[in-house]
Amino acid sequence: MYGLPAARFFLPFLLWLATLQAAFEIVLTTTVNTIKLLLRMTKEHIIYNMTELAKELKVTRQAIYKWIKKGWVKPKRDYRDYPVFTEADVKKIMKWKSAIR
Repeated sequence: MYGLPAARFFLPFLLWLATLQAAFEIVLTTTVNTIKLLLRMTKEHIIYNMTELAKELKVTRQAIYKWIKKGWVKPKRDYRDYPVFTEADVKKIMKWKSAIR
């Protein structure tokens, strides 16, 4: 029915279509996994910068810098090397701060 010339053009199209389908499945899987990860995020993933932490603890930023310098508080660092704190860090610092008094 279809001669050799039709198969010559149809086969590359099928290969291209299969490649496109595989690429789409990879993108779709990655997107779904990313959405699942975002939905699983809890308060552990909330990040506080120095100003937000100071407001939360009702102290000055300079006090937090002093605590870091003395080694009493160990912050994580963001991509700019600024100190950042997770919700778990904030809870530990609050517990530590209340134990000092």
